[in-house]
Amino acid sequence: MCLALTKPSRADADLLETVIVSLRKQDFTSGATTESHITIDNIIVNPPYQKNGHGISNKNTNFHTSRYDNEMKLEDLFEFAKLKLKSNRSLFMINRCERLVDVLSISRKHNMEAKRIRFVQSRIDDKPNLVMIQFVKNQKPFLTFEKNLIIYNDED
Repeated sequence: MCLALTKPSRADADLLETVIVSLRKQDFTSGATTESHITIDNIIVNPPYQKNGHGISNKNTNFHTSRYDNEMKLEDLFEFAKLKLKSNRSLFMINRCERLVDVLSISRKHNMEAKRIRFVQSRIDDKPNLVMIQFVKNQKPFLTFEKNLIIYNDED
């Protein structure tokens, strides 16, 4: 999980640094209530891609935690964003294309509107396998699709 706080004011920098460290060390769902007066400018997240119980399970705990949403569910992520993200500020996410409908459905329930979507594919002839999404808190619907990001060109 990657959770980023950006552009803190000088007065809040030390306190925000403490919150960043504590969110890395504890479950972020309880972190939302620990420092209830803290708000976040932007969130950048690479959440687990797989629903728990789907795909091939990994016996390595770190790999399993990073790939499956047993400890970090999309609902919890968007609830955290609803509580802590400042109004009209962004949550940036990358996820697998097959989770797009789940992500968009859950985001709307938490007042997070998808504003930009960009699909990611390995090569020009491949289907996209990842999607990058920008959500903005408390915004009206208006979605823009960006040009696909192609990782490798034909010369690679």
